[in-house]
Amino acid sequence: MKFPIKLFAHILGSILSEVTYSHPITKDRECPLLPSTHVTMDKGTGLVHTAPNHGLDDYAVMKKQHIPLDPCLVGEDGCYNSQAMKELQGKAVLKEGTKFILDFLSADIVHLEDYVHSYPYDWRSKTPVIIRSSHQWFIDVNQIRDKAIECLKDVTVVPGHFKKVFQHQLESAPQWCISRQRAWGVPIPAFYSSDRNKPLVHRAITNHLCSLIQTHGIHCWWEKRVNELLPPELRNKLELPLNEYQKGSDIMDIWFDSGISWKCVLPEPHISDICIEGIDQIRGWFNSSLLTSIAVRGKAPYK
Repeated sequence: MKFPIKLFAHILGSILSEVTYSHPITKDRECPLLPSTHVTMDKGTGLVHTAPNHGLDDYAVMKKQHIPLDPCLVGEDGCYNSQAMKELQGKAVLKEGTKFILDFLSADIVHLEDYVHSYPYDWRSKTPVIIRSSHQWFIDVNQIRDKAIECLKDVTVVPGHFKKVFQHQLESAPQWCISRQRAWGVPIPAFYSSDRNKPLVHRAITNHLCSLIQTHGIHCWWEKRVNELLPPELRNKLELPLNEYQKGSDIMDIWFDSGISWKCVLPEPHISDICIEGIDQIRGWFNSSLLTSIAVRGKAPYK
């Protein structure tokens, strides 16, 4: 910096955990300073903003502090949505939106200089990524974790010391997000009402969709209209309200696809004598295969 700074004292970051500040945009909003071990002095000042809708570490901090999540201000198109302040709505986050915010906060900026830092890029398109919170489908790993660890005891792992690595992976595994937003894949068979507040999922609907896929192929989910996928007679049978429904566009995580291969390629009792793969598959195929098998039938899919 080009101006002198006088150091008054050294204090622990934890002392600041009881301090609050005024939000830089909505001045009447009081926000807390939150302690977290993921912020260090190695990069920057050790004091950073927290945006739980736009970062996993930030989201984890908010969850730990039991602070409710505000609505996400960024839409799927990368522009500020109707939840943002009026002047920002419709502006692209990485273009005119950034310029507006910098101009808006100019009076509050103490010092300005160029600084090179890291930013996530998409490995396919080589373009900047905007991380944003969104509704996804999850498998509650907590419901099957203990059973998976118990069943792993009867599985032979070679080399043997990697069994502890596998066990630790199961013990620390987060909730499994099984939905993806890609152009094509195995669809998650869910319908949504016009407000998209609650998904419509039912065993009878899934069975009907399976019969359609067996007859017409997996493309039918994308090609057929909602009234064909969710016909009136099925709606009447399930006593569904006469709402307009939209089919979901989410697909399954590919690790879920490979994770049920034991059911698709193995004869009864669907248990493999041996599975050969690299050690990296403890977090991949070995893990997803075990979790799906435990969830469906309570036993491991391999010996």
